[in-house]
Amino acid sequence: ENIDCRIDLGIAYMAANHLNEAIYHWEMVLKKKPELKNFKLLYNLGRAYLKMGRDQEARESFDKVIEYDKEQKSTLVDDAYGGLGELFYQKGSIKEAIICYQRAIEIEPKEADYRVDLGEILIEEKRHEEAIEQLEKAVQLEPDNAEGFFHLSKAYLQKKDYKLALESIRKAIKIEEDNYEFYKLLAVIYGELNLQYRKE
Repeated sequence: ENIDCRIDLGIAYMAANHLNEAIYHWEMVLKKKPELKNFKLLYNLGRAYLKMGRDQEARESFDKVIEYDKEQKSTLVDDAYGGLGELFYQKGSIKEAIICYQRAIEIEPKEADYRVDLGEILIEEKRHEEAIEQLEKAVQLEPDNAEGFFHLSKAYLQKKDYKLALESIRKAIKIEEDNYEFYKLLAVIYGELNLQYRKE
């Protein structure tokens, strides 16, 4: 039986959002070849488990990608740390999530999404200065990253820097005009600016 066919079949099922079928085929591959160190297979399996809420199995898959690739020759080690960051965040393990996203950024500093995800967590933790640093870097790396500007605006709002909050949310809206969440934040910022003007 061709292992590569099963791996590809799993990828096709995952693309079609048939996660159970994807997992089935990938698990069959690993049953037949338990020694197989296919980073992409293990990473995809981790993502599928994560989407299915099978947290322990997701963690084991991501950990294997990291463990098998001590020298970080694979491009998936940072993705595995990103997956672990998402997993820990969903479970409410904020400290571990932050560490995983920081590790992903160390490995792949030009990946804006890790910085956006980390920035979002830092805002929730009321660490707006650190969030701003990550999010500023994210939008420098990807100037069309609407989510990056959205979270940057939230960080500036938390800092009570309404001018920069307004500037950032306007950039987010310019990139993604039909996002309702962006307009809700814009309304909050205008409300804060009105209060500020009244006080003055």
